[in-house]
Amino acid sequence: MKNYFGYAVFRYGGIAACAMILIFCLWAVPISFGNSGGRQDFEPLFAGLPVDNFSLADMQAKGDASMSRIAYTALSDFFSYGAPDMFAFARVLDTEQFEEKGSHSGMVMQNSTLHILSVLWTRAQDAPEIISLSQSLYGGCMGDEKTNMLRRDGVYLLPLSYLQNGDIWYVMGALDVLFEVDDRGCVWTHSPFDGFKRFDGENASLPAGEIASMTSDENFAAAITSFGNIARKWGILAETTLLSASPAKDELGNDYYSYALSADAVLSVSDNPHYRWRPGGDIIYARCYEIIPLEQGGKYLMLLDPSEDGPYIDSGRMAKINGDGTITAVFSPDYANVFEEYGGYSVKQMTEEAARAKAWHKSHAK
Repeated sequence: MKNYFGYAVFRYGGIAACAMILIFCLWAVPISFGNSGGRQDFEPLFAGLPVDNFSLADMQAKGDASMSRIAYTALSDFFSYGAPDMFAFARVLDTEQFEEKGSHSGMVMQNSTLHILSVLWTRAQDAPEIISLSQSLYGGCMGDEKTNMLRRDGVYLLPLSYLQNGDIWYVMGALDVLFEVDDRGCVWTHSPFDGFKRFDGENASLPAGEIASMTSDENFAAAITSFGNIARKWGILAETTLLSASPAKDELGNDYYSYALSADAVLSVSDNPHYRWRPGGDIIYARCYEIIPLEQGGKYLMLLDPSEDGPYIDSGRMAKINGDGTITAVFSPDYANVFEEYGGYSVKQMTEEAARAKAWHKSHAK
């Protein structure tokens, strides 16, 4: 599923839907954002199984945390790195482990049937009541890290992603099942990261309230798109005119094209402070390792990657600026173009989208 699946639905209907969910949560659950009294001040939102307070660090392979585990270190990360399709409380009705056949023969899998108890946010208008969720017993880069598996009769707060081909759901951050709800209604992340373990022992309404706050923000829809993530984190949004293109070779002998672009306007600069390159002067010389159908003298809206030795451009991050000021995504043979869903938008509107994405992260990202 692409990150932007259902975005158009969410853009016009999601804010209202999230507001209704937030109203329901506030009506049904007394939410507090304090760090004290979580065990005494609340009636359980949902009750699961008794939970041992172990750490996910105990389950890792030898050495430091793998990249697959450290991708998510705070609650906002689940919306910063490609939002899930649903965030919900769910109870596990049953589980089944089996050895997968075929190309992945020998891989131990677990399928679980989940009853969705409460949806905090979803891309779709209608969330299913019963879902089938798939997990692999081992995962990670080397396929040798133990997965924290769902337990039958357990209750969890899960970031869920949907694979339409097969009608299967997955846990986002596949190795770790965070936010398990114990028999007292308290959550346990089992995580070594402060951004998660601050919830340990607190009532489940605490992370639920924070998710409701994040997803009801008026800038949320812009922040969870591929465009919004790039503009916020590592992209420089520029209005350019193509002056020339010439073949070249890099330090390793790889072929690339050197594009000379006039910097008509720099519209947005990412919040990442670590990039050395910043736009300056009237000409931008950008590298591109693809053959891109650009027109000499054509005007383009580009998300430039200002990495070391950059800037770089690729076909998935540019749009043609039409005569009426609207944009059309440039065809990309290898990537989904981040401008594809914005066909007909003006350059000014795209600048506003970038500003909204950065505003959401400034308010909510930890």
